[in-house]
Order: sequence, then C-alpha cells, then structure tokens
Amino acid sequence: MISKIGYMGFYFLSWIAWALPLRVAYGISDLFYLIIYRIGNYRVKVVRQNLQNAFPEKTKEERLAIEKKFYKHLCDLFIESMQLLHMTKKDIKRRFKYTNIEVFQKYYAENRHVVVVLGHYGNWELNIGFPLWCGFRTLATYKPLNNLHFNKKMQESRGKFGVEAVSMKQTAKKMFESARIQPTVLALIADQAPMESESDFWTKFLNQNTSVFLGPEKIAQKLNAPVIFLDITKPKRGFYEIEAKVLFDQSKNTQPLEITKAHVKSLEDQIKRQPEYWLWSHRRWKRSMPKTATLQNIHE
Repeated sequence: MISKIGYMGFYFLSWIAWALPLRVAYGISDLFYLIIYRIGNYRVKVVRQNLQNAFPEKTKEERLAIEKKFYKHLCDLFIESMQLLHMTKKDIKRRFKYTNIEVFQKYYAENRHVVVVLGHYGNWELNIGFPLWCGFRTLATYKPLNNLHFNKKMQESRGKFGVEAVSMKQTAKKMFESARIQPTVLALIADQAPMESESDFWTKFLNQNTSVFLGPEKIAQKLNAPVIFLDITKPKRGFYEIEAKVLFDQSKNTQPLEITKAHVKSLEDQIKRQPEYWLWSHRRWKRSMPKTATLQNIHE
C-alpha cells in the first residue's frame, strides 16, 4: 500500500514537472539540490569517499567542487526521470541527439548486429529514444526496481519508443534469439557491479580495484558484432548529445579481454573529462578483490 502511494505521488509530480517550462522545472531542481544535498546530506559520505579514492591527486577543494556539481546534476536527473514518463518522440529527438547516427545506419544497411556499451553517465535513460533514429530492434538490460508500480511504469516508458527491456539473466538468450531474425542492437550499462560469482575480470578503474562484467565481450565475439561506446556530453541543462565511437568493427579478431579493457578505459576517460556527470552516489566498490584474482591493466 505504501509503495503504491509513493508511486502515485511521484506520478502526480511527474505531470507537473512535464507541464512546466524547462527553466521553471530546473528551478525546482535547484530547490531539490538544497533539500537533498545541503539539508538531507543524501549519501554524501559515499560520494565523498568515492571521489577521494578516485582522485587522490586533486585537492579537497577540487573534489568538493565536483561533489556540488554532481548533486546539481543528480537533481536534474530526478526532474528528467519524471519528464521522461510523458515525453513525445519529438521531445526525445530534440533533447537527446546523436551527432553521428550514420555509424548505426551503416551497420543496419549491412544487416549486422551491434553491441553498445555505456555507463551511468549523463542521462543514460534518455537513450530509450534510440529506435527513433534507426531501424534496429533494440534490447537494453535492466535491473528490476523493488517498487513494482515504479518498475511497471518505467518499463512502459522505455518501451513506448521501441526499446525492449530484458533482465540481465535473460540478456544473452534474448540477443541470440533476436539475432536470428533481424539486425539487433544490444545496449549494456557496463559499470554495474557484478555478483561475486560473475566477477571474472578485475582492473584498476578510477584508481580502485574494480570487477567488471565480461558479458559485452562474450556476446560481441559470438556474433562478430561491432562494439560501440556511447560518449555522452551535456551541452546545457536538459539536453544531451551522443557520439557513437566504434571500438571494434570485427569482434572475432580481438584478443581475450581486449574488448572489455577498451570499453572500461573509454568510460574512465569520459568520467575524468567531466566527472560531475557520473553516478558517484552508487556504492560501486562494496567488495574487495579476492586474493586469487588477477588485476588486469586497461592501459596496456
């Protein structure tokens, strides 16, 4: 009952966030910033520790500046997640643009499948509009939300433009089934923490021992699919641009771990360029690297 009330409140607020002019909606975001960061101290200890571990070479003042910018961006994401429930096709294409969509158009014309990797950077959810730009069938992995009402609505929101959300456990199966029928793009958020049983790859990422999924590499090699990293930038509030960077055109010709190292390094480079747009409030480094694991170098 409580979860349903919470969902109804959020959905009501989402209509308000959508109806307001952008400058007013982001004025509310500034208010949220004061409440969540200045008053509520939401996960400040987690954010501060993550930034300190990732950037020990920066001064305390420099890390604090990143921290403040991150919380402003986080509040923007909250507003945008509400607006996303009501966006039209025109709105999505106006606010989330691909600068070189011809990369995907080329692979679609060649009847090839594509594996896309990205991180929790910028606004990764706005990428639900990808099918509007290309003819690909588009699959995207997700972790179900605990609130069933929120989970159902988010799935509807992701699906209204053509993205098919698949659970992480079903990802490979769904991709191979789709690949037998039509050109398919599989979008994977590759910076989530794997379960202990799935932590086969460890590397230094943002100056910390980090476990990474090998799924993108395994699927790409199986299909000889191009691997594309989405480089997201935020030119101004509420608007995002994506550059599709081809990491590998022929995955079957890569060495073991080569794909994984490449997309992890691409994400790290992106974060270091503008760190405030990554999800620092995420408890990414909860587990320590086992003594039996080998640390791989992504910069080799």
